[in-house]
Amino acid sequence: IPNGYYFAITYSCYSRWLVFCHVPAFCDSLPHYETSIVFGRTLLRAVFKSVCRQLMDKCRSERDKMPPEKRVLVLNHFPRFLSLLEEEIFSMNSPIWDPEYKQQPPNHLQSIIDNKTPNRRGEFERVTATGESKDGFTTVSLSSCSIKREDLKRSSEARSGEQGCKRRRLDDSMYDGSDDVSERTVADIVATITDPNYMCGPDALFQMQAPRDEAAKLEEQRKMIEFHVIGNSLTGPVNKQTMLWLIGLHNVFSHQLPEMTKEYISQLVFDPKHKTLALVKEGRPIGGICFRTFHSQ
Repeated sequence: IPNGYYFAITYSCYSRWLVFCHVPAFCDSLPHYETSIVFGRTLLRAVFKSVCRQLMDKCRSERDKMPPEKRVLVLNHFPRFLSLLEEEIFSMNSPIWDPEYKQQPPNHLQSIIDNKTPNRRGEFERVTATGESKDGFTTVSLSSCSIKREDLKRSSEARSGEQGCKRRRLDDSMYDGSDDVSERTVADIVATITDPNYMCGPDALFQMQAPRDEAAKLEEQRKMIEFHVIGNSLTGPVNKQTMLWLIGLHNVFSHQLPEMTKEYISQLVFDPKHKTLALVKEGRPIGGICFRTFHSQ
C-alpha cells in the first residue's frame, strides 16, 4: 500500500477529530463527541503505531523510577502484548472486530461440559456417613437415589387436599347457602369503600377540602403580607422604601432564576417602562410579577 494512502487516511481522521472532538471541547455552540465512540478501526490503525512508540519511549525513560516487579512487567511482557495486539488490529479476520464473538472453553473443560448429564426429575444424591474408624476418620459416600412417581403424586394430592379444605372453610365463612353473595356482605364492602377514613386514612394534617389560599388570606388579614405596585422612574423622585424593595426583588429573582442573566433581571426590575406587583411580607419582598403598562395607563 503506498504511503500516500496512509497520509490521506491520517489527514481525514485528524480533520474529523478536530471538528467533532477537539474544537467542541471549548466551543459550546458545536456538538461534542467522544473519540472512542465516533471513531472506529480506521483511526485506531492510523494512530496505533505512533502511540505504541511514544508509550514505549515513556516507559524506557521512566524505568529507573519503577519498582523492580513493575519494571519487568513493562519492559519484558508489555512489548509482547503490544505486538500481538498490533497483529490483531491489522488483521482483517481478527475476532476482535466481531461484537458477537464468544471465546470457546479449553478442550478439557468442553469435554466435561459435553459429558455432564443433568439429573432427572425426582433424583438426588444420598449422603451416607459410616461410623468412625479406628484411625478416627469418618467415611462419607454419595449414591444416586430417586423418588418414586407414586410418592410424588401422593404428596401432591395430600397438599391439594389441605388447600381444598382451607378454601372450603373460607368460602363457607363468606357465603351463605345460596349461589350469590349475601346482601350483608355487599353492604359491608360498599361501606368500606365509601368510608374515606378507612380507604385514605385520617386527615391529620389538613382539613377536608380546605382552600389552598386560606393561610395566605389569614396572613393578609393580619397585615403580615401586602401587595404594592412599584417601579423605577427617571422623571420623578423615587422614595427610599421603593428603591429598597426593587433591590430586594432583584435579589429574589436572581436567586430563584439562576439561569436568567442578571442584566436581563435588572432591565425588568429597574426599567422605568416596567412596573412590578410586589408581594411584601414583614417589610421584605418575597416575590413579584413584572409587567409593562399601556400608554393609557
